[in-house]
Amino acid sequence: MFERRHKVKVSSDGTVTVEFLTALYNQTACHYCKQETVSQARTADHVIPLSKGGAHSAANLVMACSTCNSSKRDKSAGEFISTLQPTPMA
Repeated sequence: MFERRHKVKVSSDGTVTVEFLTALYNQTACHYCKQETVSQARTADHVIPLSKGGAHSAANLVMACSTCNSSKRDKSAGEFISTLQPTPMA
């Protein structure tokens, strides 16, 4: 965990402000599965994982439901989206 915190601190560009995070967590639909997400299940996800050289910046963060975020792990957004099953149209 220390290494991840260290990477976040080192790669932060200053764009991840309290205001940005508030707006991010106020989004209701998951970036990946597009499902409405209750506030307790909203997480910030790095589109390009920190472990793969992604930056801790506003441009690299999206709101993801906890299910998608934990399933995505260290995949890029493109890799993860290709594994999602399309949701049936109602």
